[in-house]
Amino acid sequence: MKQSILSLLVARQPTFNPALQRVCTYIIENPEIAKTITTKKLAQECEVAESSITRFVQEIGFKSFSQLKISLAEELAQQTSINEPANEVLYDDISRDDSTEMTIKKVIYQNIQRIKELESLIQISQIEEAVTMIKQAKTLNFVCTGASNVAANEATLRFSRAGKKCVLWNDTSMQTISAATATEDDLFIGISDSGKTASVLDCLKVAKKNHATTLAITSSSKSPINTVADLTLSTPTHVPSSRSWESTTSKTSQILLIDILYVCYGLANFDSTIHALEETHEALKSTRR
Repeated sequence: MKQSILSLLVARQPTFNPALQRVCTYIIENPEIAKTITTKKLAQECEVAESSITRFVQEIGFKSFSQLKISLAEELAQQTSINEPANEVLYDDISRDDSTEMTIKKVIYQNIQRIKELESLIQISQIEEAVTMIKQAKTLNFVCTGASNVAANEATLRFSRAGKKCVLWNDTSMQTISAATATEDDLFIGISDSGKTASVLDCLKVAKKNHATTLAITSSSKSPINTVADLTLSTPTHVPSSRSWESTTSKTSQILLIDILYVCYGLANFDSTIHALEETHEALKSTRR
């Protein structure tokens, strides 16, 4: 089972230089045109040299632009086929006719792909900057709604056990109240896969106005949350190769990124973290019957 080309392009998009980003964006937004366009025409549309097209193709693992177009055409044809009512999709390309064995393989494959894509997006300097933000803040405020609660709950538990004061705000009214009373000692971490969740955006805006530091975790490189946050950490954008209902693969990336931040913070503050872990471990002993 091959990786979706469009999924690959969306994941790699933030890592390219401006010229290659324009090429990448054009193909993502115009896949039907891109599957037949010439190199010269694509270069004109993206205002880049033809050599940039060649470099872009090599960067994403293809030998030639023709090979990329053929693969893109095959993927688009597969999407059309899968979207037929007789083969309706339930979850990440899993249809009613898939066996249990095939279903397991597909779910595992999709999660592995998100992990690989996250690795390509991570920038060490950004992780180090985020760890510094976490260290300097007196209170970590995790802000989210819906399915992003999974990662936010994990983050709250992890960093609380590491000795940081943490609060999880997943009620829209409480998000606004917490931001309105924020101070420069607060770090507000907004988790939104789309980067467009209104309550999370509003919360970060108000918190920033009150001199709090803001950090965003999102999969969209062009979403509004990027203009609000002091720092944005990117997770892979999930572009399913067919129509499907929401899956949890994007949450896999969020949780893994939280895990990376937690471990990097712990290593940077080793003694205090170990002490806090020992203290919380002892305190939790009495709760285990």
